[in-house]
Amino acid sequence: MAYGGDSLVSRQAESRRVSFTEQDRLAITNALRSLHDRGIRHGDIRMENLILYCSGSVYIIDFDQAHVDSGKNQLKVEMDGLADLLASGDEEKGNENNEDENNDDVGGDNGGDPP
Repeated sequence: MAYGGDSLVSRQAESRRVSFTEQDRLAITNALRSLHDRGIRHGDIRMENLILYCSGSVYIIDFDQAHVDSGKNQLKVEMDGLADLLASGDEEKGNENNEDENNDDVGGDNGGDPP
């Protein structure tokens, strides 16, 4: 069996957050949109089910909760959920930057450990 790439959750485990390039976001969004264009709702979009290959290809796995001929509203809800999932990496990155700024205000060097 060929190696398919890293799941997004493995990226998260390595760095404690997932960050996405604009190219990553576009590839992931287009992969889900391609399913939706065929009337397929995945039903379980989460980090563990998104594989990003080093070439930039995206694989969506685990279709045990998928539905064919889903209504447009259900597809929109799933696409909105994906947008939230992709945005969460940026929010966590922003929170880390805020924490670093807050630590500077405290003074002293705590060796990078939380107070």
